[in-house]
Amino acid sequence: MIHKLLKRIFFLLFVVIIIGLIYVGLHFQKISKKQYILSTTIQEIGNKIYQFTEMKSNYDFQDDFQVTGTFSSNLTSEEFENKSTYDPIYYQRNSLINNLSKMDTKIVLKQDKKDNKLFASIKESIGEESILDAKYYVENATKYYMINGLFDNYVNAGNSTYFETLSKENTTKDNIDYLYQLVLESIEKSIYEEEIKSYDTEVLLNENKIPVKQISVKLTDKYIKRILNRILNHIKEDEKANLILSNVCPSILTAEVDENKNYLEKNESYTFNIYVRKIWFEPIKYEIIHLKNDTQEIFTYEGNKESGLFYYSYNNEVKYTANYASSQKMIEILVFNSKNEPVGSIKVEKSSNSLTANINLNLEKKSIDLSYSKIFKKYQKNKSYLRENNLSIKIMNEDTIILNGTIHLDVEVEKKFTINEDIESSILMSTISSDQEERFNSLYDNIKTRLERE
Repeated sequence: MIHKLLKRIFFLLFVVIIIGLIYVGLHFQKISKKQYILSTTIQEIGNKIYQFTEMKSNYDFQDDFQVTGTFSSNLTSEEFENKSTYDPIYYQRNSLINNLSKMDTKIVLKQDKKDNKLFASIKESIGEESILDAKYYVENATKYYMINGLFDNYVNAGNSTYFETLSKENTTKDNIDYLYQLVLESIEKSIYEEEIKSYDTEVLLNENKIPVKQISVKLTDKYIKRILNRILNHIKEDEKANLILSNVCPSILTAEVDENKNYLEKNESYTFNIYVRKIWFEPIKYEIIHLKNDTQEIFTYEGNKESGLFYYSYNNEVKYTANYASSQKMIEILVFNSKNEPVGSIKVEKSSNSLTANINLNLEKKSIDLSYSKIFKKYQKNKSYLRENNLSIKIMNEDTIILNGTIHLDVEVEKKFTINEDIESSILMSTISSDQEERFNSLYDNIKTRLERE
């Protein structure tokens, strides 16, 4: 009896071990694949960004809210102003930042899921001149536009499926999260396994040579266009994304990659390398190599998600190093020059009611000072809160200011509100004149042209 019991126990253990070995074998087969290693890296970067940008649940008023906000900026550029006297491109850039600094912008967004109503408006003006005064409205699964100076009444633009994407189980935030993850997934799937190179090599880590597997992807202008086309197609083929984007940003669903546009020059490329241990396939080094003409830039990171070292090399000469450290609520990068002298830092901090990011770098010929803050104030549970977004910028090249100034976006979010728009006198889109249709389709280009001149 005991003998039979021992045989059964032994047989059971043998089966468990065999199943375990099969699982481990399949797992190692999976994690050793080139595309899996690259995809994991993309996901980890995406998750780190999401970790610091995700809004706390108490500031999420689900699908019934009103947002009122004001946008303002005060930007100047010595470089743009100096070059604007003889270069048309810099004239446009200088005019643009000057006009944005003069512009008064007010935005309103209201959403009532219970009654399936959505209202959005934007008013932009420079002094007494109206740049844009537009409204967008959804009611009874129908969308409407109104643009002062173009349409005197709301224009019925047909069916809207916006509220079909919302339910108790699926909120506006869920849709945003879904699109974010879909974009990450699209990037991963747009780089095919056969397009990723793999080599056995060695890396020097802590003065020790370590045998590693090198995973490489080389980006050229032609390949970037191929990837962008795949990403767009992947998003277009997703049924849920189509439903969301058709009401929020329908232009993406018809967008095509401009094959005539150059993202990189003919003799320019970026190569992304990941070095992983041969046994556990743990990444220990990341590298980006930028080649252009006779110059070579290399950005290297050695470490893990929590801490490590950055290196920046130019034509095989190490110019800067940086110590990286991160936690759930902070990222800090301390930068040093080739003489190991501190030249600046990058720091991101997140608290229960704020997010701050500061970049202060004094490099050889360029200095960068950026400061961003997002602060939640005057919070009243399930009633309202204020959110202040502030960005200050100062970028200099030697003694010339490239860009200097501030940008502000202040919003108030409320739970209690009303939506009451008059659509009785609305007209059908099919009844507007050809002149109105042409002006409507070229609205963005016309506004851009206006802001690029004094």
